[in-house]
Order: sequence, then C-alpha cells, then structure tokens
Amino acid sequence: MSMAVAISYFATEYHLSNLCFHVSGYASRDDLILVVQTIHPKSLIPVHTEHPEIYAEVVGDITNVRILEKGVPMRL
Repeated sequence: MSMAVAISYFATEYHLSNLCFHVSGYASRDDLILVVQTIHPKSLIPVHTEHPEIYAEVVGDITNVRILEKGVPMRL
C-alpha cells in the first residue's frame, strides 16, 4: 500500500477532512534554532544554506558556529 493510500485510509477512519501537509528533507532555520536552544550542542556547522553567517548571529551565544569555506577541509 502506498503512503498516500495509507494516509487516505487514516483520514477516513478518523473523519478528517482537508488533510494536507508538506514535508521537507531539510530543517527550517527556525526549527534548527529551536534544536540548538534545546540541546545546546558544542558546535553547529550549517550546510546547504546560502547565508551560514545568520546562524552565528542568531545562536552564536549558545554554540560555536563553524562556517565552512569552499574547498577547505575542516577537522571535526
């Protein structure tokens, strides 16, 4: 059974209408900030973002934000 069919059956069983949602493979900026505020990681390395410096501005007081430089290896 496909996921769409399973969701349709679930919605019907629980009398839900207009069931619509979207899932992304990437965390939103706000979700990532919430995670940092919740678990206080030692470091954060933002990837797949056009503006990694934003994370240093927003959560730099909570964790060490390490910005990758293109073509430069980073030791973890």
